[in-house]
Amino acid sequence: MTIYAAQITIHHTELKEYRRTRKRIGQIQRHIHSTIAVHLIEEVKHYKSIREQLKVLTRRCAQSITDRKYQAQLAYSTVKVFHSRRENFED
Repeated sequence: MTIYAAQITIHHTELKEYRRTRKRIGQIQRHIHSTIAVHLIEEVKHYKSIREQLKVLTRRCAQSITDRKYQAQLAYSTVKVFHSRRENFED
């Protein structure tokens, strides 16, 4: 009888963990659907797993290499300090 009781205890523990995990996944999924644009919800809702949904969103919304280069150039130009001795401007 003790083996049976131990197995029941393990089963209940695993069941609780499963339910907790499913609840968290549901919360994440609701958060994704409540924070993305409406037209993206239509693309994402066909995928069941959150991992697949996030992959689709990443592919759809990630910046291109050109955008990243532009952002880096813009950040550099805003930080760049003007040195009058190094520049070739006449007074």
